[in-house]
Amino acid sequence: MKSSSCWPSAISTRITSVALPIPSFTLDQLVDNNYKDDVTCSSCKAAVQKPVEVLPCKSLYCCKCPLSLAFSSSFTCSSCLCIHESIDSSCTKPSSFAEKMISGLYVRCIICGKNVKVELLEADCHTYKKSQRGAVKLCQNCFPNHTRQSLFQQEDHQLI
Repeated sequence: MKSSSCWPSAISTRITSVALPIPSFTLDQLVDNNYKDDVTCSSCKAAVQKPVEVLPCKSLYCCKCPLSLAFSSSFTCSSCLCIHESIDSSCTKPSSFAEKMISGLYVRCIICGKNVKVELLEADCHTYKKSQRGAVKLCQNCFPNHTRQSLFQQEDHQLI
């Protein structure tokens, strides 16, 4: 049985504190589909958003996906199918190899169509986020142009 001091709030805090702060992207934006499985969340099957690694199998999850683990004593990893105990050390920051691999991936900017590294994606378009299924990460080429266009200088449009 877990002590009340570490469960579930400490597990939730741990998961969010170790999440890798990389710009978000979609699997459709990937230029090289050979990495698709490597950057797919083991739970939601989308591109990992603020990824965390589940130990001991080192499967990658979006930060929000394993938060439910904080409320159960154990969980079955959807990647390795093993049962793991829900403790505050179940999730950790992705390895430096995984971090470099994800940051160095090339994705297609959905605004200009250029291939850019994930680490070079800039800000979210807040208005697009409200009107579509998710925010658009703008590449370094589109970001300055986007903010200068009069259409995007309206009150209801802001970059976040």
